[in-house]
Amino acid sequence: MSVEFIIEVTIAFLLKMADNALSTVKTIFLTKGRHVLASVFAGVSTLFYLLAIVRIASSNNIWSILAMCFATFLGTLLPCFIIKKSERDKLYIFDITSDTLENGKEFADVLRSKNVAVNTSIVYDRDLNKTILCKVYCASKEQSKMVQEILKDKTEFKYNIYVPIED
Repeated sequence: MSVEFIIEVTIAFLLKMADNALSTVKTIFLTKGRHVLASVFAGVSTLFYLLAIVRIASSNNIWSILAMCFATFLGTLLPCFIIKKSERDKLYIFDITSDTLENGKEFADVLRSKNVAVNTSIVYDRDLNKTILCKVYCASKEQSKMVQEILKDKTEFKYNIYVPIED
């Protein structure tokens, strides 16, 4: 393989990776309802795609084809990781009903001591016994995991987890 061929394949690889990265970002923005931004990414992605194809079309080599496949893989994978890391944590909301009034108070106090926002209400179970409904607002994934760890010991508690829809 000549140096010119390696340079040509490397340039085509980078162009194809940019094409896929922009195409992936376009899809993410489409799902978030950001249509104008998605359209801009689609247009730029097409430019990189065409530049990559023109560069690689003259080469009839398995290495250039494999380079394009690997560029497609990386160009799709990397933006997903980058966007995931840059997004803020979602607010996790738990609706937790305790088995008894005392256990519910104790549970709510434990969460409050760990600086987790809790809203409590007195409710009645099927047998008309007083119990507590805790609405727990976790501001991060770590808080959500902590609440789930505490709930592992509370097998009598009933709960649901909600993740609100993003803007």
